[in-house]
Amino acid sequence: MKAYRHGGGQRGNVKENTLTVLRSAIPEVASVTNPLPATGGREGGSLDLARQRARHELRTRQRAVTVEDFEYLAMHASIRVGRAKCLGPAVPALSSGWELEADADEEASHTAPGRDAITVYILAAQEKPEDRVTADDVKPTKALLTQVQTYLDGCRLLGCVVEVKPALLLEVTVEVTVETFARTSLARVESDVEASLHRFLNPLVGATVRGGQRGWGFGRSLNPGEIHGEIHRVYGVKSVLDLTIKVQDPRFLPEPETIETQRKLEPAQVVVSGMHKVTAKPLRGHH
Repeated sequence: MKAYRHGGGQRGNVKENTLTVLRSAIPEVASVTNPLPATGGREGGSLDLARQRARHELRTRQRAVTVEDFEYLAMHASIRVGRAKCLGPAVPALSSGWELEADADEEASHTAPGRDAITVYILAAQEKPEDRVTADDVKPTKALLTQVQTYLDGCRLLGCVVEVKPALLLEVTVEVTVETFARTSLARVESDVEASLHRFLNPLVGATVRGGQRGWGFGRSLNPGEIHGEIHRVYGVKSVLDLTIKVQDPRFLPEPETIETQRKLEPAQVVVSGMHKVTAKPLRGHH
């Protein structure tokens, strides 16, 4: 058997050589195993997401007309697509944060989209998006970009030009020193603050829900005050003693840039966490 599908969510993503027990006997089959790990399992969506999906299914009928249609269909082109953002012809084309290698034949056969092109930016999905997600984690492979491109080409209207690109990223690194309340574990506070930052500065999960998607909103500005608030909400944190926020755009900034005020993002851009550094200190006078 080459492949099969089975439900079960993330717990179904088992490692290689772990499926070794037959539930029922099969003639002439002595043993079974899975030489490759199982992949693609996700937890079931919420009722609200199911309602959104039903509305999109009824409206699109597998045809992309509006910006929302392209985003919805891009998300369903492959389970490996984590986010999608569509920009219409009125939005200027933007260069991507990643350069994809292509051979001479592909470059010669590639036709650049015209001014009326629609561009769909995507991020790769992760099995555990709530954990730390890096820029490399959400970088879509060339094969995934091609798969989504082919799928959307089959859904677009005649004469419509579509191009699929990796989403733009802004890597954010936070260095913070916090003061804790008395009798608080410093190690636990440091771990919780770091986890909170990774959840907040995450392109795949978050409070934004649009078209069945979650995560940092495309084009949503980065506000240092919000980061300060996320840190202060961690249990055990009394005050923030020192906070440094550095951003790095892989297209333009060879070195991280320190920001103190709001940083605007481009329409197809989201934030992603860098390597945060958290230091917790005990309450003054309590050691």
